[in-house]
Amino acid sequence: MVTDVALPDSEALLTQKTEIGSFPQDWSVSPFCELKSASRPLVKAGPFGSILTKDQYVKEGYKIYGQEQVISGDPFFGDYFIDKRKFNQLKSCSVEPNDVLVSLVGTVGRVLVIPENALPGVINPRLLRISVHPDYISVGYVKYQLESEVFQRSLKKSAQGGTMGVLSAGILKEALFPIPPTLDEQRAIAQALSDADALVEALERLIAKKRLIKQGAMQELLSPKFSWVARALDEVADVIDPHPSHRAPAEYANGVPFLGIGDLSESGEIIGTKLRRVHPSVLDEHAARYNTNDNLIGLGRVASIGKVVRIKPQSESYLISPTLGIIKARFTDPDYIYHYLLSRNVSDQFAKIMSGSTRSSVGMIVLRKLEIKLPPSHEEQTRVATVLSDMDAEISALEAKLAKARQIKQGMMQQLLTGKIRLV
Repeated sequence: MVTDVALPDSEALLTQKTEIGSFPQDWSVSPFCELKSASRPLVKAGPFGSILTKDQYVKEGYKIYGQEQVISGDPFFGDYFIDKRKFNQLKSCSVEPNDVLVSLVGTVGRVLVIPENALPGVINPRLLRISVHPDYISVGYVKYQLESEVFQRSLKKSAQGGTMGVLSAGILKEALFPIPPTLDEQRAIAQALSDADALVEALERLIAKKRLIKQGAMQELLSPKFSWVARALDEVADVIDPHPSHRAPAEYANGVPFLGIGDLSESGEIIGTKLRRVHPSVLDEHAARYNTNDNLIGLGRVASIGKVVRIKPQSESYLISPTLGIIKARFTDPDYIYHYLLSRNVSDQFAKIMSGSTRSSVGMIVLRKLEIKLPPSHEEQTRVATVLSDMDAEISALEAKLAKARQIKQGMMQQLLTGKIRLV
């Protein structure tokens, strides 16, 4: 863990202005493949890759590294191999430990470092191989700088077609690459960012584990018992069509958000980036049917059929489009209904309804007649719902912590990879 942080005075800090930004005076900022030490290239890019066809693949042998490994971030992903004879023909395209692979097509600029225990193999033509000499330059630093906002912005600006375009080897070789003067500083930056990555990955693993535990708990707690009773959804809840005309109101600048199924997360947060807004008068029409203060549930009936979301107050008033049916519990615990709608008991019903069908929506009658099985007492419903809601709260807290960790890492990258903060 790096503990010593030096904050240079403002005059010594960002005094070198370049096409890609400002960097400390003592940093080198030169075309990527011109980096040298004692006249020896530190980075060798290329070759462009091998042309292979599927009839040349074998079940095991020498691995073919392509975009699927880079995009997944997993060098062990995938199962395409070639035999020793073909490998020897393509030896110039082979990878070694500490090589850095960069995607050239599709999602350009994605980066993968080949670990020491990776299988020997070759790259395909969609990748560029960067061979780093670790005695002169930090492999970790190269990886993080390639992933930095400054470098990625430069690559995507040059790539044909932008983010989903094509990046040539020549563009990458000529891209300006900033680098601190000493290997110790490069390694310190890489270590700090690696520590931040480790925290993010640990939280991701913990959240995945908690979600699996919750799935198991739902399976156990929501499996109907002998004493449970079956009811149609409209017997235990109001099932409301939020906009019966099913004609979207005309758009109105600076009006009220008219939220569809893709605009709300499961927890009820607004996630849409291009919200449809309608005249505030539509609020009066909807107010007679539902109130967002009433612990409501949204149930998808168009496109994302069966998607379950919370409907709750937001910072501004909003309306629900007919892509969702609105569920307001009656005589039952609303949180129990929410979790039951999320369960396999209901997803199986939707799968049966949609089996063999080409339709992309279901009617309100279908929603109203979904079968809900209930414990006989309200108290037992609440106990089940409380256990699952507590698990949701724990996962939400971890997700908030993960979002904060990712934000901190991004801030660290912006500061460390531009020399605004120096590690010594």
